[in-house]
Amino acid sequence: MSNEGRQWVLSCVWKAGNRKAGNCLGLSFTYPDCIPASALARAAQTAPIRVDEYSVLVATFLGLQLLDFLTTLVGLSLGAGEACPLIRFVAAVGLGPTFGVVASKLVALALGGVCIGLHRPHVIRWMNYWYAGLAAWNIAIIVRLAA
Repeated sequence: MSNEGRQWVLSCVWKAGNRKAGNCLGLSFTYPDCIPASALARAAQTAPIRVDEYSVLVATFLGLQLLDFLTTLVGLSLGAGEACPLIRFVAAVGLGPTFGVVASKLVALALGGVCIGLHRPHVIRWMNYWYAGLAAWNIAIIVRLAA
């Protein structure tokens, strides 16, 4: 394939009415015109996040907060130590680790709310990666302690 051919993501293969139909990686669909790959890449970098994608990020964030909350409580009940300084401090003051976990979740939810308010979905995405890893770590500790 020539370099010119590689620059086009989609190849127009036939016309259906006023619209062209295309095939990309075996998936057929219709679109108004062929679009160069460089234009698609620029549009993907500068396009605002779609509402449905934003909803998925927020729902994932909330689900991961719940998962982290539950796995942390289960781990603590099995005798695991707590790595979060906030939770350790609250437990040492005498309020107990459960109150510390609730406080840390309130802080996380507040930070998530700030990110939503400031329209920073990429920060929520990074927070989701962090909490997914944290939940996986908690589950690994639970499995190790339960065995």
